[in-house]
Amino acid sequence: MHQKPSYPDKVWMTKDAALKGMMTEALQALMQSGTPVILSYFSDRQQEISDFTLLKGVPYSIVDANFTTPASTSVLLMDAQWLHDSLQAMDFLLQQSKIATLNLLFYGHYPIPEKENELLNKIAAALKLRNEIKFFSSLDDRAFEMFGADNIKGIMEKMGLKENEAIEHAMVTKAMARARQKIAAGVRQEVMASTESAWYQKNYKI
Repeated sequence: MHQKPSYPDKVWMTKDAALKGMMTEALQALMQSGTPVILSYFSDRQQEISDFTLLKGVPYSIVDANFTTPASTSVLLMDAQWLHDSLQAMDFLLQQSKIATLNLLFYGHYPIPEKENELLNKIAAALKLRNEIKFFSSLDDRAFEMFGADNIKGIMEKMGLKENEAIEHAMVTKAMARARQKIAAGVRQEVMASTESAWYQKNYKI
């Protein structure tokens, strides 16, 4: 039986704040000669990331089956589903890890925890990564919005956190996991989809 991976969640109140926080950490990794890799599971989230990098003038490269140029001065954007399914993608990261420290930054979670855990176990086995993996989410993420956002938002407001400040706590990670477990419990047989909104339309009925 696979070990259940656990990695830190940084949660903001809004997606825009989460994108800004994630990109700030990616640029910090670049400044420290690391290789930041931003991963997301759905095309609409990938579009949000590329739009944000263009708007802010952040240098980035999209890593896919046709990508061959080693990156040293740009943020790498990668489809997490491709990494899950492709030996080529994992081998690319393995080669990059021999050149510089990898920082894997996930923009949001996959709705079904077990599938995400499969990828995290593959990464752990292939790359021996632990502290270099983080998740960046927001209270307006679909699963969290349906299950638990109000409680966490209340805690963040009581702590005096502003929209551009994140909360990172085991309680938050557990709340995120519980929300996604409720989603998974309502999915009888998963139907794959390219966008997050389409995934929910096909798989989860409130």
